[in-house]
Amino acid sequence: MSLDKHERNHDRLPTKDAWCDCERRLEDFAAVGCNWFWEVDRDFRLTFLSSQWEAFTGLKRQEAMGKRLDEVWREIGLSNEFIQQNVAVLKKRPDRLQFDRLLTLPNGQISDIRVRGQAFRDNGGAIIGYRGVGFDLTAERRIKAELTRAKEEAEFANRAKSEFLANMSHELRTPLNSILGFSEVMKDEILGPIGSSRYHTYAQDIHASASYLLDIINDILDLAKIEAGEVTLRETIFNVRDVVESCHRMLQERAEAAGLRLSYDVEDGVTEIYADRIHIKQMILNLSANAIKFTPMGGVVRIAVRKRADGGVNIAVEDDGIGMAPKDVPSVMQPFNQVEPAQSRGHKGTGLGLALTKSLIEAHDGALTIASALGAGAVVTCALPPERSAFDESAPAAAAQRTG
Repeated sequence: MSLDKHERNHDRLPTKDAWCDCERRLEDFAAVGCNWFWEVDRDFRLTFLSSQWEAFTGLKRQEAMGKRLDEVWREIGLSNEFIQQNVAVLKKRPDRLQFDRLLTLPNGQISDIRVRGQAFRDNGGAIIGYRGVGFDLTAERRIKAELTRAKEEAEFANRAKSEFLANMSHELRTPLNSILGFSEVMKDEILGPIGSSRYHTYAQDIHASASYLLDIINDILDLAKIEAGEVTLRETIFNVRDVVESCHRMLQERAEAAGLRLSYDVEDGVTEIYADRIHIKQMILNLSANAIKFTPMGGVVRIAVRKRADGGVNIAVEDDGIGMAPKDVPSVMQPFNQVEPAQSRGHKGTGLGLALTKSLIEAHDGALTIASALGAGAVVTCALPPERSAFDESAPAAAAQRTG
């Protein structure tokens, strides 16, 4: 009976061809998954190496087999410091190993090598060796370094642009304010009649154009300051309903002129928030003006303030205007972008309103989202985090922490 069992086990032992097949498989796996495979016994003597190892060391596998790792490391030119440091690691017999080293290849090229290993054990749980893989990370590290350098250069260029625009505030606004002032004197004929009615029309056009240009410059400068990190939030606790009502009064005449109904709704219980009052007002005005611009006559624009389940506050502007395709939403939040339907309708603007609002809400640790469909209007929401809700129990502590 025992003989039969021995014979059956003997039949299952791998043949020489089977061993060759296994090795070829390992070579194929190494070729696509890493650079080489290796194995050592309990004394850290090499018992297996795949052929790719030779390309990285210049040593033949036959010359390395049976040698301890520290002996092989010395033969391929690694420093005594590296050898001593990692022999100390080996003596601790950890479950996993990892060595990172710059290695000079036989062709003189310096490669960034990473070797990883995993312990294997006998039936009693004792470590009897390690098996692992080797990687050449040179190309990967070079690409990563190039990407990092390109990113840093792009960020530097963007900062330089933003700082330039931010510093141009006085130079751009001063002459425009003069144009606005003198054109207003002429169009209102403060110093007496200016003669031909054409001159009066020209003065009105100059004033309107200068006002529009100043609005654009203000948006660009505000966005540039945010990107340059030069905007400081002047945070206070204030009543959000007061701000919404103020925005409603400021935009009511514009909405009526466009044949629209502008309304607002602040949920009961939502009273005070902790934020920069001016910036919150600017966000609401930007979104509301944008909604009025893209809502046809007879439509409705509504400012809504709601408390979320997590304690945060959503400030949303809803309209039943022309809307946009969901695929266009990411692009309209980028500076100077407008979707095709808006352009084809002849709406003037630079596409800065949403980008500026997005930057302002993110400066408050919040987020801007847009839900829209073509012909079905849009809902643009500024979501403030729970710590901005001064009516929330945790808010006073959060506010104190921010101001302290």
